[in-house]
Amino acid sequence: MTIETPPAPTVSLSLNPPFLTLGQPTQLTIRWSSTHASSCQAVGLSWPGHNTLSGTYTTPGTIPGPRTHTWVCTGNGMTATTTVYLGYPVDLLGWG
Repeated sequence: MTIETPPAPTVSLSLNPPFLTLGQPTQLTIRWSSTHASSCQAVGLSWPGHNTLSGTYTTPGTIPGPRTHTWVCTGNGMTATTTVYLGYPVDLLGWG
């Protein structure tokens, strides 16, 4: 008998640009994607599409920060999380 383990979900984030200059009004694009997930939730976020399996969000201008945002994706009875810290300078500092 062969028992196959279902694949674990994954979630990843990217920022463009990866660094911003303090005090400069700049748009920031956050992209997220998941694999083997049936649902994702962006904790503490309220922009359109923030609870989708993948997506893109561009800030309207200067980022109010610093802030920490976490994406939690579930699938096959397992959970994956990743966190982005938007600080000064904006950078990806932590991955869950």
